Amino acid sequence: MILFLDLHGEASLSARQLEAIENLAASGINGYQFVTGTRRTLDELSREPKLSSRARSYFRKMSQQMTQVGNQIANLDRLLVTFEAPGNPDVPSISLDTFCDASYCEKTQLLAENLTDFDVLTGLSKILLAKDFRGLQLSLRAQNGGGSTTPQVLLHLAETPSGPIVCVVDSDRKFPGGALGSTAKTTLRDLKKACDRWRVRVHVIEQRELENILPFDLRRHCSAGLSKDLQDQLAALDAVDAFYSHYCCLKEGYSQCTMIGDLAAKRRPDLLQFARNIAYTGLPKVVACGTCQVPGGCFSSPALGKNLLQRAALELKSNSSVTSISNWCADLLRIINAVVVLGLAPLPQRI
Repeated sequence: MILFLDLHGEASLSARQLEAIENLAASGINGYQFVTGTRRTLDELSREPKLSSRARSYFRKMSQQMTQVGNQIANLDRLLVTFEAPGNPDVPSISLDTFCDASYCEKTQLLAENLTDFDVLTGLSKILLAKDFRGLQLSLRAQNGGGSTTPQVLLHLAETPSGPIVCVVDSDRKFPGGALGSTAKTTLRDLKKACDRWRVRVHVIEQRELENILPFDLRRHCSAGLSKDLQDQLAALDAVDAFYSHYCCLKEGYSQCTMIGDLAAKRRPDLLQFARNIAYTGLPKVVACGTCQVPGGCFSSPALGKNLLQRAALELKSNSSVTSISNWCADLLRIINAVVVLGLAPLPQRI
């Protein structure tokens, strides 16, 4: 998280304020959080005799790097740190005294539904980091939501003094604009109960699951160890309209007919005709169910179990060139940007 200090106007810093500033400087030095500020604040803190020499050196270095750093973070969300948090709701801010508890200066926590999701999100984030934020790093601590227990884990983390939290959950939507699944719905509801909302961000994947928005080039790398039939099915999926491919179930399989049934059950006539007219592109045909509304029978997505994400995580760990950002869909880019911004930090410094 970018913690942007705007501290001036105090004749003398109190013991609590000095403690908080020392904690923030230590966080920056250790590469936990991106602690910077206005040039005036950084210059004043670099000369503050009551601060330790390490803290002064850190703020001096950040002041010297202001031009370069300022360009890198110019358009990124940041949290304003002031002596007293202003009441303007349009400016996310927090009082300096909050950081008297050093727990709030720890690494950002990435809460995912499982650790495989964490590995995939982190791997993709490192690719974006290397492109747009050279010389910086991701400072992320893994938190395992355990699937349906993700809302409870989020609430526990939000009520315990600790570093910022970025939570990513699947929407489990069965079609565009469909209802959220129970995990996403409960996570968003429990977010409203969190005490420290200033350090918690929840992002729901717009499409069904993370698997659905993996870029096609990464999916092709992942298919290398699969059977020839599954390889062909994944390749065929890339040619199907996103209306289907972004909302089918890639763990268990999801037929075109099932999507039509889900839309009919939710009384979505506006989407029914669209679903009936999805062009067949080589995905496996489904055995006739007797009530299929698709002329000539419908098709189904491949059923890959957990294999696809696990393979994606392995590919991303071993080869950062398995996917090009130009092939990412808008929602994947939105999610990965959010992870990078909350996890962005300077490299650890020797001071």
